[in-house]
Amino acid sequence: MFMVTSAKEVSDNIHQIYEKLTGSEKEKVDICLRLENEFLNNRAGFANNRKKMKKSLDSVCACPFEQLVVRSDGHVSRCSNDALGKIDMGDVRKNSLLQIWEGNEYKSVREKLLNGERGSVELCKDCDSMILHIIEF
Repeated sequence: MFMVTSAKEVSDNIHQIYEKLTGSEKEKVDICLRLENEFLNNRAGFANNRKKMKKSLDSVCACPFEQLVVRSDGHVSRCSNDALGKIDMGDVRKNSLLQIWEGNEYKSVREKLLNGERGSVELCKDCDSMILHIIEF
């Protein structure tokens, strides 16, 4: 998903770029415009838009089950809320995406989340994101 601000000039520019994509490329891109006053999550505790949480959420987050974020340096972040790359799940220059996705780092995080141990998972414990989807195995 591609997130942009709601500023008209940015929006127009993004749509101009989008229109240059082919049909199959357009199927891979979602554009979401944010409202100027939209209340955003705290980006795993790193964004200063809210006070630090006193207690971790009890909910399971779908991010480590549904997304894999490769940064420009080839390192893999745990999820999109780790925009600063604080947690390194692997390096695509050394391992395949499948090896990283099925690796011990991701398995451990998923298991802890499913067992209600979000408070013991570094990064997740300070995150207020509740991205919930149906998880099928």
